[in-house]
Amino acid sequence: MNIINSITSGMNINFNNYNNNNENENEIFMKKRNKFILELDEFQFKHLKKYNALEEDKCAICLIKYKGIDIIKEFPCKHIFHKNCILKWLKTSNICPLCKYDIINDINNPNTEEEDE
Repeated sequence: MNIINSITSGMNINFNNYNNNNENENEIFMKKRNKFILELDEFQFKHLKKYNALEEDKCAICLIKYKGIDIIKEFPCKHIFHKNCILKWLKTSNICPLCKYDIINDINNPNTEEEDE
Protein backbone atom coordinates (compact mmCIF):
# COMPACT_ATOMS: atom_id res chain seq x y z
CA MET A 1 0.00 0.00 0.00
CA ASN A 2 2.94 2.34 0.67
CA ILE A 3 4.05 1.95 -2.93
CA ILE A 4 0.59 2.89 -4.20
CA ASN A 5 0.45 5.89 -1.86
CA SER A 6 3.89 7.10 -2.94
CA ILE A 7 3.06 6.64 -6.65
CA THR A 8 -0.33 8.32 -6.40
CA SER A 9 0.61 11.12 -4.01
CA GLY A 10 -0.04 14.41 -5.71
CA MET A 11 -2.47 12.77 -8.17
CA ASN A 12 -6.20 13.20 -7.91
CA ILE A 13 -7.19 9.54 -8.05
CA ASN A 14 -10.29 8.50 -6.19
CA PHE A 15 -10.38 4.72 -6.00
CA ASN A 16 -13.77 4.81 -4.26
CA ASN A 17 -15.41 6.23 -7.39
CA TYR A 18 -13.68 3.60 -9.52
CA ASN A 19 -15.10 0.80 -7.36
CA ASN A 20 -18.57 2.39 -7.34
CA ASN A 21 -18.55 2.67 -11.15
CA ASN A 22 -17.59 -1.01 -11.47
CA GLU A 23 -20.34 -2.00 -9.03
CA ASN A 24 -22.90 0.02 -11.01
CA GLU A 25 -21.74 -1.56 -14.30
CA ASN A 26 -21.91 -5.04 -12.73
CA GLU A 27 -25.36 -4.32 -11.35
CA ILE A 28 -26.59 -3.13 -14.76
CA PHE A 29 -25.07 -6.18 -16.47
CA MET A 30 -26.67 -8.57 -13.95
CA LYS A 31 -30.08 -6.96 -14.50
CA LYS A 32 -29.67 -7.37 -18.29
CA ARG A 33 -28.47 -10.96 -17.81
CA ASN A 34 -31.40 -11.89 -15.57
CA LYS A 35 -33.89 -10.29 -17.99
CA PHE A 36 -32.31 -12.19 -20.89
CA ILE A 37 -32.55 -15.51 -19.02
CA LEU A 38 -36.18 -14.93 -18.06
CA GLU A 39 -37.01 -14.14 -21.69
CA LEU A 40 -35.56 -17.38 -23.08
CA ASP A 41 -38.30 -19.21 -24.98
CA GLU A 42 -40.24 -21.58 -22.75
CA PHE A 43 -42.47 -24.45 -23.88
CA GLN A 44 -44.15 -27.56 -22.67
CA PHE A 45 -42.12 -30.37 -24.23
CA LYS A 46 -45.08 -32.04 -25.94
CA HIS A 47 -45.83 -28.83 -27.87
CA LEU A 48 -42.24 -28.37 -29.00
CA LYS A 49 -41.91 -31.98 -30.14
CA LYS A 50 -45.04 -31.61 -32.26
CA TYR A 51 -43.50 -28.83 -34.36
CA ASN A 52 -39.79 -29.64 -34.38
CA ALA A 53 -37.84 -32.74 -35.25
CA LEU A 54 -35.83 -32.94 -32.06
CA GLU A 55 -32.58 -34.82 -31.80
CA GLU A 56 -32.53 -34.42 -28.03
CA ASP A 57 -34.71 -36.78 -26.07
CA LYS A 58 -33.14 -36.07 -22.68
CA CYS A 59 -31.84 -33.04 -20.85
CA ALA A 60 -28.07 -32.72 -21.23
CA ILE A 61 -27.78 -31.37 -17.68
CA CYS A 62 -29.71 -33.91 -15.61
CA LEU A 63 -29.71 -36.70 -18.26
CA ILE A 64 -33.39 -37.45 -17.61
CA LYS A 65 -35.60 -38.16 -20.62
CA TYR A 66 -38.11 -35.43 -21.41
CA LYS A 67 -41.79 -36.10 -20.74
CA GLY A 68 -44.64 -34.37 -22.52
CA ILE A 69 -45.56 -32.26 -19.51
CA ASP A 70 -41.99 -31.04 -18.81
CA ILE A 71 -41.40 -27.31 -19.06
CA ILE A 72 -38.29 -26.61 -21.11
CA LYS A 73 -36.33 -23.51 -22.04
CA GLU A 74 -34.67 -23.03 -25.40
CA PHE A 75 -31.29 -21.34 -25.75
CA PRO A 76 -30.66 -19.01 -28.72
CA CYS A 77 -28.55 -21.84 -30.20
CA LYS A 78 -31.79 -23.94 -30.22
CA HIS A 79 -30.65 -26.45 -27.57
CA ILE A 80 -33.32 -27.24 -25.02
CA PHE A 81 -33.14 -28.11 -21.32
CA HIS A 82 -35.51 -28.61 -18.42
CA LYS A 83 -36.40 -25.16 -17.13
CA ASN A 84 -35.14 -25.82 -13.60
CA CYS A 85 -31.93 -27.44 -14.86
CA ILE A 86 -30.93 -24.57 -17.12
CA LEU A 87 -31.85 -21.91 -14.56
CA LYS A 88 -29.63 -23.62 -12.02
CA TRP A 89 -26.86 -23.99 -14.65
CA LEU A 90 -27.04 -20.30 -15.52
CA LYS A 91 -26.39 -19.31 -11.91
CA THR A 92 -22.76 -20.36 -12.44
CA SER A 93 -22.25 -20.24 -16.20
CA ASN A 94 -23.05 -18.10 -19.24
CA ILE A 95 -22.63 -20.81 -21.86
CA CYS A 96 -24.72 -23.57 -23.39
CA PRO A 97 -23.71 -26.90 -21.82
CA LEU A 98 -23.75 -28.56 -25.25
CA CYS A 99 -22.21 -26.22 -27.80
CA LYS A 100 -20.62 -23.55 -25.56
CA TYR A 101 -22.78 -20.79 -27.09
CA ASP A 102 -22.04 -17.70 -24.97
CA ILE A 103 -25.08 -15.63 -23.98
CA ILE A 104 -22.85 -12.67 -23.09
CA ASN A 105 -22.80 -11.63 -26.77
CA ASP A 106 -26.60 -11.57 -26.84
CA ILE A 107 -26.78 -9.65 -23.57
CA ASN A 108 -24.31 -7.01 -24.76
CA ASN A 109 -25.74 -6.84 -28.31
CA PRO A 110 -29.48 -7.56 -27.96
CA ASN A 111 -30.36 -6.55 -31.54
CA THR A 112 -27.73 -8.64 -33.34
CA GLU A 113 -30.16 -11.43 -34.24
CA GLU A 114 -32.74 -9.00 -35.66
CA GLU A 115 -30.11 -7.28 -37.79
CA ASP A 116 -29.02 -10.59 -39.33
CA GLU A 117 -32.49 -11.32 -40.73
